[in-house]
Amino acid sequence: MQYFLTIFFLVLAHITWVSSLRITTPSRYFSRLRSTWQEDLDRLLQLRTSLKERTLLTKDIIFKVGDITSDVVSAVQEHNLEKIAPRSLGYGRALQGIHAFQNQIVSDLIPDLFTKAVPRLVGEGPKLLNQIIEKAPAEIKETGQKAIASAREMVQQPGILHSTLDELRRELHNVFLTNPEGLEEPYFEVLYNSREYQVRRNTPYSLCSTPLSSALLDSDDSAASDRLADNAESFDLASDPLVSSAAYLRLVRYFFGENARENGDNVNGNAFGGPSFPVLFGNGERLPMTTPVIVDGATMSCVLPQQLDSATAPLPTSEMLTIVDVPREIVAVRDFSGLITEGEIKRQKAKLEHALLAQNIDYDPTTFKVLQYNPPYTLPWMRRNEIAVKLTSWVPPRDASATNEDSSD
Repeated sequence: MQYFLTIFFLVLAHITWVSSLRITTPSRYFSRLRSTWQEDLDRLLQLRTSLKERTLLTKDIIFKVGDITSDVVSAVQEHNLEKIAPRSLGYGRALQGIHAFQNQIVSDLIPDLFTKAVPRLVGEGPKLLNQIIEKAPAEIKETGQKAIASAREMVQQPGILHSTLDELRRELHNVFLTNPEGLEEPYFEVLYNSREYQVRRNTPYSLCSTPLSSALLDSDDSAASDRLADNAESFDLASDPLVSSAAYLRLVRYFFGENARENGDNVNGNAFGGPSFPVLFGNGERLPMTTPVIVDGATMSCVLPQQLDSATAPLPTSEMLTIVDVPREIVAVRDFSGLITEGEIKRQKAKLEHALLAQNIDYDPTTFKVLQYNPPYTLPWMRRNEIAVKLTSWVPPRDASATNEDSSD
């Protein structure tokens, strides 16, 4: 608690220092009385907030110093961080995410490093290195040639260069964003909200899926197959960095051009409008990346753009990829931040199950999935993760303050 209060007061001190202007009643002050100082602080810290808006927000926060003092005193007395950093706001989620990440380091990351990562690297490292040596030269040459061709194309077509620069700026922002910009995700309707979980009705969507077989090893590797069968429900493979990286790379290659149309006609990205982004793998279409990445005990999947399904999506050229259509379904979802570790998945799964059982809500225990919304380079405490399970029936609890909103967040 003292750690979070220290961060909090440093933020307020910075705000006061920035506000070197005279303290006069802001012209928009009375139109903003309904907002709390926590909401003003959250908007002030957002990357997209303009300088003019930051100046007004800073003044508003200073005028609410009485409320700030009262909430800080209550937070200290009650040991309740929610008073000053509500989890519903971005900075509150980040502060609590830092705490969760600290716990992950101690309980998951350090123990896993010595009990799993190092032994696996010693055991599988030589085979992995041999495969890289055998396959890398040809792939590096092919990818390099395509990158050079793409660079020439960008110079000749300013529209592509401008779009590429916009994409790079967006990805820089995504390092600090819980909800990444520029990535499409499936629509859903929120049926129920509580502190423990949310119930959603998903619209139909489609996935490109690959098995979580052993990292970069051949798909017919017997040890990999045995491990996949043994850990289908434990999420052990999903939290293994070698396995998840290899699976994700296969999916990325599909989105970046390692695909083909059944009739041999490729659109090369133009089917989605705008400039044609470079194809880095294969000779197929460049598809826009989406979110989330969905993992269960046996597979990793990426969501396809909304206009594609199993009938219209380009075909994978790899035998380890399949296109799957997901029908409309009702799911219970619990969100959490930090990195995906086997221990964290187990903890979040247990909390979700406990909340559902406490309210006598029926679910299918074989359908648990982990959803990851952020690029790999997003700060761990800013990451948006979810664990979800399909409900076999849905009747709102008696205390339900049911909501009914459409969302793609």
